Amino acid sequence: FLSFVQNSAFIFRFFEELFAEQVTIDAIRRADTYADFEDHLLLLEEIYNRYKTLLDSEGVVDRITIEEFRLGESFLEQFEQIDLFVEGYLSRFEIGVLERIEAPMRIHFVSTPFNKKLIDRLGIEEPLPVDYSFELDWQTKEVVSRTPLPRLKRSSIDVAAFEERIDQVAFVLKQVDRFIEEGADPDRVAVIVPDESFAERSEERRVGKECRSRW
Repeated sequence: FLSFVQNSAFIFRFFEELFAEQVTIDAIRRADTYADFEDHLLLLEEIYNRYKTLLDSEGVVDRITIEEFRLGESFLEQFEQIDLFVEGYLSRFEIGVLERIEAPMRIHFVSTPFNKKLIDRLGIEEPLPVDYSFELDWQTKEVVSRTPLPRLKRSSIDVAAFEERIDQVAFVLKQVDRFIEEGADPDRVAVIVPDESFAERSEERRVGKECRSRW
């Protein structure tokens, strides 16, 4: 029980992924790759079924158990056109929702070597060049406009590796100081981290070191 509680976030995230990609556990079971995990799949299937039964008995819903839904057509009809800016990835479920929307829609996205799967799911028949920004008429699947993406100079990208994660902080601060010395606007310097909590922990550790140094 304790093991389940500790890992429940990963288990339900797994269910969310299945729902987003519209894949059933039974479909996974039929794949040869997962032949050695039959017991695990049976357990996950039982957890899912019991969870759904519990939700139904309480009259509530979780998105991972949605089987049928309806769109707010009256809400969508008030728009002359909907512009959707895709900056990541569209799941099969999200594509299915978009296909049910009848209001005129334009989808804005970029084509790079890393998002081929997104472009395939948009249903565009013509081959698209990479490093372009596109505007797509969703109903006709026709490209309305295309704009070349600004190219970065190779000299503007620095790559560094560290043995300790905390050492990244000193590198970042040094780079920020260099940018400012070279004339960059401090208000326009951004630091992007995979885990937002790392920024808070880094600040706490930095302050702690300063306090110990003064002492």
